[in-house]
Amino acid sequence: EDYGGEFVPAALNPVADPLLGGVSRQPERSLDPTLRVGSPAWGYGRPEDSGLHLVDYVGAFGSENWAQDWTALGHEGFFKATAIRPSGPVGVLPPVAPLVGVSRTETGIRLTFATVSGRTYTVQTRTALGFGGWAASGSPTLGTGSAVSVDLPATGIAGFFRVVVE
Repeated sequence: EDYGGEFVPAALNPVADPLLGGVSRQPERSLDPTLRVGSPAWGYGRPEDSGLHLVDYVGAFGSENWAQDWTALGHEGFFKATAIRPSGPVGVLPPVAPLVGVSRTETGIRLTFATVSGRTYTVQTRTALGFGGWAASGSPTLGTGSAVSVDLPATGIAGFFRVVVE
């Protein structure tokens, strides 16, 4: 339906099938939010002054499913297995993002997650999403197959964290 018709001209608000890789509402490994070849969402750039990361498509996903390894949908088996884009030698399984528990401490927050033996885990932080890099918080931890906890101090401002697995 034309919900925004009175606010946005039709030429600026096209309605079309985005040709996603696969749609599913069940944990059967068939959800693939990436765009297929020929999708009408390809080929749209964003103006330089938009303040957003410039891409050549409209929407959240292009050819990479960036939500694969760290969201609940990935953890619970919704995403299509082929949506993972491994790198490195053939035959080496890509690392799996751990499910991270977050709890409050007297001085900040505690992150708790299971590790896989032989993998390295690095907690990274930053104060704002968008441009700029992530900073390592402490030393990397070598996985042993058991759970680890990492304490992050409260900084007095909003912040973000992630656990990088290599």
